[in-house]
Amino acid sequence: MKSLTRLYVGHKDRDGFVFGSDSVQTDRFDHALDQACHTLSREFGGCSTFPATGYFVLASGKLIREDTTVLEVAHDDSPDASATIAGIARYLADKLNQECVLVASTPLTTFDFVKP
Repeated sequence: MKSLTRLYVGHKDRDGFVFGSDSVQTDRFDHALDQACHTLSREFGGCSTFPATGYFVLASGKLIREDTTVLEVAHDDSPDASATIAGIARYLADKLNQECVLVASTPLTTFDFVKP
């Protein structure tokens, strides 16, 4: 079985800081994403990132809108693959002071890397 897994990383940390509003912190965000993409590419042959907008509701009921970066990787299903992806999600949550990183997987019937 094969899967397409996405990791959703918000641009606000749990203290309310917004990455992109300060160059030093933005460099920290970019470095963490680069490290995650390097590991995904090394382990699974490549990955993609793209921007998204995320929403969540605070305990107070207030709706929060947040810029988000999605990391996407296709991989064979295995305990090792799951552990690697979970480790990357924990790394990103820790390094970027996130409450969590959403990990969502969809089964694929097939995937291939097509070469010229």
